[in-house]
Amino acid sequence: MNLDLLRGDCFHLEIDGISAAGFASCRGLGGGRDLLEYPEGGFDGVRVFAGAQRAGSLLLERGLCRDRSLWEWFEQGDPRAGAVVLLDARGRETARWSFDCGWPRRWEGPELNADAQRVALERLEIVHEGLRWRESPAS
Repeated sequence: MNLDLLRGDCFHLEIDGISAAGFASCRGLGGGRDLLEYPEGGFDGVRVFAGAQRAGSLLLERGLCRDRSLWEWFEQGDPRAGAVVLLDARGRETARWSFDCGWPRRWEGPELNADAQRVALERLEIVHEGLRWRESPAS
């Protein structure tokens, strides 16, 4: 068992057909499961069983740039495969969360405010049918 802690500050997003997808933050690497509750005779309580697994959605944020590929994907709305790839300090892959049938649910442009000097950010929400987590071999 490898108990080395992985850092969460170096990652990128891969989406089929889109090459420029480096992000500053990613949330939503997870999911959930429905619960089935069944009152059983002779048992003073309710039995709980695992139900259907539910996928979450990925929430990504990056500095706005002139590359329009994510916006164009949002406009088209076609499902694509992709992955969030975690990298070590040397840029080597350490873990990968892959998804199929991901599509852009929401794209949000930057908040513009003349009183604040901030980087213009774009946000993207990707819904998908589930994640597969694969740890990459140590390099």
